[in-house]
Order: sequence, then structure tokens, then C-alpha cells
Amino acid sequence: MTIHQSNGKLTPSLILRLFIPFASAYLLSVLFRTVNAVLAPHFIEEFDLKASDLGLMTSTYALAFAITQIPLGIALDRFGSRRTLSTLLLSAGIGAFLFANAQSLEHLMIGRFLIGVGVSGCLMAAFKAYNDWIPAERLPLINSFQTFAGGLGGLIATQPVHFSLNFMDWRAVFMILLGLTVANAIFIFMAVPKKQKEGHNDEPVKNQLVGTFQVAKSVNFWRIIPIATCVQASYIGLDGLWLGPWLKDVAGYEASAVPTLLLTCTAFLCVGYLTNGVIADWLRKFGIKPAMVSVIGMVGFTLSIGVIALLGGKVGVTGWIILNIFGPFCLLTYPILSSMFDGKYAGRVITLYNLAVFLLTFVIQWLMGVIIDLWPATSSGAYNPTGYSVALGILFALHAVSLVWLFLFKKGKLEFFESKTSPAEIPSKHAN
Repeated sequence: MTIHQSNGKLTPSLILRLFIPFASAYLLSVLFRTVNAVLAPHFIEEFDLKASDLGLMTSTYALAFAITQIPLGIALDRFGSRRTLSTLLLSAGIGAFLFANAQSLEHLMIGRFLIGVGVSGCLMAAFKAYNDWIPAERLPLINSFQTFAGGLGGLIATQPVHFSLNFMDWRAVFMILLGLTVANAIFIFMAVPKKQKEGHNDEPVKNQLVGTFQVAKSVNFWRIIPIATCVQASYIGLDGLWLGPWLKDVAGYEASAVPTLLLTCTAFLCVGYLTNGVIADWLRKFGIKPAMVSVIGMVGFTLSIGVIALLGGKVGVTGWIILNIFGPFCLLTYPILSSMFDGKYAGRVITLYNLAVFLLTFVIQWLMGVIIDLWPATSSGAYNPTGYSVALGILFALHAVSLVWLFLFKKGKLEFFESKTSPAEIPSKHAN
């Protein structure tokens, strides 16, 4: 059976040639993204970093992601997922090498930035490939499996990485990641099937940019984007850096217990990754569309972050477990947006959304450190719990405003239940 005959089923051909290459790439991407939460104490000690320094260095990954998204979307639509991602991953390999050999904060930032550029297409290339090969009604399910693979990367970045430090230093960890990244680039290039017209998109780049701006102006795009962006950027930014310090500085857990607690939180993030698509796929049988499932999850996430901001260390790790279960439900936005536009715009639609996500991730990770630094350190040298509470309170307010926008902004064709398709806005999939 060839891959294009799978009709959305997870056939052996689909798994071996499409899913595994992209899933393994996204696993590495999330591992790179979240490993600083465990390694932060080593960076703070070796490079004498303030909270704002740590936030800025870690967030350069997100900044690189954001800067890359528009050219990434054009490249995906022009050259396809296979060629685009296998090339990009080489940048991540170079970044991992520079990071492993860094001698200053500036060196760390350059390495982290190149890593961000290199893995910036891991999820978007997968979504684009699945959009090309898999029926639209099954995309929420396969995308859920894809993001679950990323959750496994987040798991590896916690206790397993911490355990490995008994045998090697953090620099050796990044050299191993370098080897895995280059191997994955080769795997993708060799294994992923070529589309018939891959690399033969004759649409001028200027016209592709015009199409990008058409998507950016669409009311379909802007109704759900604010809250989805807030939720995804928040759990990426918090889990990827500030959750570890919060558990120690605010909740009062011993530093030695933090990696295990991060592992627990990430395990429940994986539950959210896996169940959002499964639930959406099941409820589709009853006429409930993925948008409804996504919004319910995002409301739950918003309430969770508000409770953590208000109660602080009293919620312990439980509050973050609940938050992590709800967070991935925002990922249903990717297939929702893809279904609103013509397939030729798919790469640009999802990368525009990703641009918004990682710009906000950069702001969250950096400014949270800046806000924390506004309060003096405690007598034990820990970051001040008040700074965390204020930063999380501001984040909750941003989510609340975005939810108000979602429910009050009635334009666009976001549908919560099955209904007759209404005429859509160009460049919609249903346009004449």
C-alpha cells in the first residue's frame, strides 16, 4: 500500500515514512526547548546569571522561531516539508555545537538562537505534510499523536537529563543532541516521500508574500488567534523555563526533587497532547466541532493560571498538572485554521499562527525574568515569590482579555457545531 492510499489510517507505510521521521524531529525540538528548565541551576552558577539574563538567553530560542516563521511558511508551500526541514535541522546542529562550547552569556544566546532557527519547522513541517497526505477530518487525531511525541521530548528533558548529569556535564548533553539532530535530518530527507510537485512551485515569491498578508488580514484568522496564542505561548514559556524555579522558589520543594516534579508535570502535558485530538475526533461523531473542544480547554487553562497566580505555592505541583492537561487543547487551532483556507496556503497559515505564538513566548520568558528581578532575592538567594505571582497575574489578565475577544468578536466562520458551510472569505478553501 502506498502512503497516499492510506485514507487517514495509520498504515505501516504511513508510520514508517511519514509519522516517525516528523515525530522524532519534534521530540528533539521540544527537548531543546525545555531542557533549560533542568539545566538552569548549572547556567546560573557557571555564568552568574540574573533572572532576566536567564530569561533572555532561554527566550532567544523563541525569538528565532518567530523570525523564521514567515520564510518557513513560504518554503513549506514552495519546496515541501521534506526538503525544508532536513535543511533547517543542520542549523540546529551548528547551534548545539556552539552552545556546548559557550564561554559567555553571549555565546549561549547565539547557540540557542541557531538551535531555534533549526528546529523552528519541526512541528509546522509535520502539520504541512499531514495536511498534504491525510484527510482533513483525521488531522486533529494525527496532529495529536505528533504533539504527543513532542511531549515525550519534554519528558526526556526532565529526570532523564538530570540523571545523565551523574555521568557527564551539560556540555556533553548538547554534543549528544548535535549527533541526534544531524541523524534526524538525514532520516527525514531519505525516508519522507516526495510530493509529485515538490520543489516545482512556480508561484513568484512576491505573490507568496501577498498571499501571506491576505491570510494575516483574514477575520477567520484573528478571531481565535489571540487566546490560542496566549495559551500555547504560556505553557511553552513556563514549562520550558520558569516552572522549575517556581517549584523551588515559591512552592518550597528541594532542588533535588524538582526534576522529578518536572517529569510529572510533563507526563500530564503528554496526556493533554494525546487526548485533545482523541476527544475532538470522538466528539465529531456527535456534531461537536474541534473549535468547541479547543475553547473549553483554553478556558480551563486560563482559570488554572489564575488560581496559581492567586494562591502561589499553596497549589503545589497539582495546579501545574491541571494547567498542563488543559494547555495542549489550543493545538486544535492548527487544523481549524488549515480547514478555513485553500490548501495552497496551508504552510503560511500555520506558520503565521506559530509566529504569533513564539513572539509571545519570547516576551513571556524574558519579561517574567525582568518582573521577578524587580523584587530582591530572598535570604536564601532564591528569586522572590512575589515577582512570580505578579508576573503570573499579568499573564492571567492577558488570557482573560483574549477570551472576551473570542466571545465578543462574531466575524469569521469559527463554528462550534456542525452546520451548513457558509460562504468563506478569500483565500478560503471554499472560495470560487
